[in-house]
Order: sequence, then C-alpha cells, then structure tokens
Amino acid sequence: MSKAVSSILTAIILIFAGCADKDQQKFSYDQESAGNTKTVSLKTQQDIKVNKDDDIYKRELNELLDVFHQRFIVQVTGTGSGYDSLVDYDSLHALRVRKDLNFLKLIATIKDKISTQDIEKLNRDEQVAFYINSYNFLAINLINNNYYIKGKIVQSIKELSAGLNPFEIFKRKIHHVAGEKLSFDDIEKVKVKGLLTNGSKVDARFHFAVICVSTGCPVTLNKAYRGDRLDQQLDFVTTEGLKLDRMLRVEGKTRFQTQLFDWYKDDFEKDAGSVEDFIKKFSTRTNLGEKIEFIDYDWSLNRLMTRRPVPTIPSFGNDSGLGSLSINCPQITLKRRTYKAFSYCTKVLEAKTNLGKVINKNTNACLYENPNDKEEAYIALNLETEIENKDGDKVITTNVLSDKLKVKEEKDNIISYKKGVFTKIKVVFDKESKTLGYIRKAGFSKKKTIVSFECQ
Repeated sequence: MSKAVSSILTAIILIFAGCADKDQQKFSYDQESAGNTKTVSLKTQQDIKVNKDDDIYKRELNELLDVFHQRFIVQVTGTGSGYDSLVDYDSLHALRVRKDLNFLKLIATIKDKISTQDIEKLNRDEQVAFYINSYNFLAINLINNNYYIKGKIVQSIKELSAGLNPFEIFKRKIHHVAGEKLSFDDIEKVKVKGLLTNGSKVDARFHFAVICVSTGCPVTLNKAYRGDRLDQQLDFVTTEGLKLDRMLRVEGKTRFQTQLFDWYKDDFEKDAGSVEDFIKKFSTRTNLGEKIEFIDYDWSLNRLMTRRPVPTIPSFGNDSGLGSLSINCPQITLKRRTYKAFSYCTKVLEAKTNLGKVINKNTNACLYENPNDKEEAYIALNLETEIENKDGDKVITTNVLSDKLKVKEEKDNIISYKKGVFTKIKVVFDKESKTLGYIRKAGFSKKKTIVSFECQ
C-alpha cells in the first residue's frame, strides 16, 4: 500500500471517529456485513441449561433481576449530589471464570426468560419496563462476557464495535428478546420509544433509564423496573440524574448539559416543548444559566474501581426464598474516600414519615464509618413508600435519603450522630439492641421524616 493511500485511509478513520463522539445517530447499520464484524461472546463461561422445572425457573423475571441488580450495581453517592451507581464488573467476572454454578444458572435463566417472554401478555407499562430491563441487563452481561480483550480489561463498550463505526455494537442484531433478534438500538429507539410515543408526544424520561454501560450515562437503577411503579421509577432516575454534574451543572451564566440533550433534542422537545422546559420539569435547580455548552460524553466503562468481597448468589432451592436473602451493604466511595458499612437495617420496626406509608419489604439503610476519621459517618437509606396520586390511586415511590454525619456523643452502647443547621439530622445507633433511629427535619419546615429500623 502506498504512503498516499495509507494517509488517506488514516484521515478517513480519524474523521469518522471524531464525528462518532459528536453524534452517534449519524451512523446507520442495517445488517451485518461479511468480513466487517468483530466477534463478541454472548455466552457464559460454560453452557448452562436450566430446566423449566427447576426452582430458579419458577421465579418471576423481575425477582431474578432484583437479585442481579442488588449484588452488582453499587450505589456510590447519595442525594446530596444525586443518586449514582457503578457496576461491579470485577465480581461479575470472578463468578463467571470461577464457573460459579448459582451465578451461571441465574444469568442463563434471566437470558432465557428475556428471550421467550410473551410480550402480548404484558400491558404497556410492563412492556416498557421489560424492554428497559432487557437492554440494561444484556449490556452489562455483554461486557462481562467480553471483559478482557487481548489480556486487558475493556475500557469502553465501543471497543466491541467493528469497522469504522464506533457505535456498530449498538446496531448489531445479536440479542434474543421476546422472540425477536434485536440490536440495542432496536430495543431503545424502536421498542421503548415506540411504546412511549403517543401521537406527537414522547415521554423522553426513558433516555435516563436505558443505560449504555458508560460513565457518561445517567444512573443505573439497582433494582428492576416494574410496570406497576414505572412512572415513579422514571421520575426518580430523571430527577436524580439531573443532580449529577456530568448530566447538568451551571457555572456563572453557562449551563453545561449532557450531550443526550443534543443527540435526542427532538424527543425532549416533544416531551416538554423544549430542552430547557424538560430540565425545569425535573431538575431542582433554579438557575439554569443563559449560555449553553455540552459536556463531552464519557464513553469509559461505568466500572466500580473499589475492591469488595464477591457477592454470594443464592441457590434458589426449595428453602431459599427471595425474602430471606442476605444482602449486605457495599463499600462506597465519596470524594476518593472509601467508607465501610458497620450496620445494615432491613426490618422496619417503626416508621413515621410525611413521604407516605413505608413498605417494609424494600426499605433498608446502611450506616458507614470513615476508617480515616472515626468522628465521621455516612448514612444511606432507600425508603419505599405508598402514596396516593392525583387520581386517588395508590402507587409505590422510592426516596433515597443520605447524609454525612459527625459523632455527637458515644456512651456505653449508644452512638449519636448529628448533621447540619438548615437540614437537621439526628441518628442514634444502639449496638446492644442493634436499633437504628433516624430523624430528619429539613430547613425551617415543621415536617419531619422519622424512620426507625430494627437492624440485622
């Protein structure tokens, strides 16, 4: 090959790569082109066949997805800067290469249920939740099956693409979903968007729920989306996502916003009239600036870098009900400091709250200490409540409450923590009875959120 031809080809590749990061929608990929595809693995470490008479197969898909999410999607910050999460790919990889039978059965069963789901048996919201769950699970599992490339950990899902199009992996029809062979783009832009389109209106919140396993993405929910609480879950990830600096921040008179608002501007306009109106609808920020700049999208893997014990996967035998699963607090990292949990609470002893009726089953709290500062602690609560919407229907909503605390007093078996002037927080942990008390009074409001837990 002549130097001139080589230079031209190099220039073409650089042009395509540059355009790709600016706008992934500029590429089209209708079918796999012979000789121009990169082989990616869709299989687990070994082929596992799950008999439909097995106990694990009798579980609902959403129950199995909850087990997967609770163990491998890790909350890394609290609501002060937005709910955020990372994926523990190292643990996923460890279980895969160890050929952990319970793990392989879990993955195989989820994949089979996604593949064979009778979509016509689900209502619209259940269908939307199913396709969002399918996309997110299949994306994470695809990374796990291709975690190492030439002996090195994959840095971005784009590394799995073939040819000049860095987004080819999103357009390749390799996923079996509800009896169809679909691409990631098919799932997101045809199935999910189609279900959420009504005439000229589009519910654009789905862009904050469908996750491309990248750092620049919105947050990955650590539980399955469900049809009966889809509206609340979409509200949650959109509102919490817009609290994150990588999604939205204002400096002086300039609003820096995610490129999602550039790539999918039309969807957000069809939702709220304009991108700014969409942001106002879901953001708690009052100052949105006058000038707009877009934040470069970070396509690096949304990987948890903090080491932690590899989670245990239940056997799903006759005696291993989902309600009895042992779920421990993950380590969290705040401003490069790693906090370790010393209390996990999952059984609500008492709950008085202005946020609605507390649901015991999915309410929990983790209390952390900073190993480098014994006077500092951190609490993270996931509070599920039942409320009545404007139509009088009872719906489930999730509230994430989190605070950095300081030790106020330590006496006998009691440790008391406090926080703040405007937002007053009081936390009391009784080591002997293992009871955690939590009281929050926000600002000058007379309303209190009072939650007491019996800890395990």
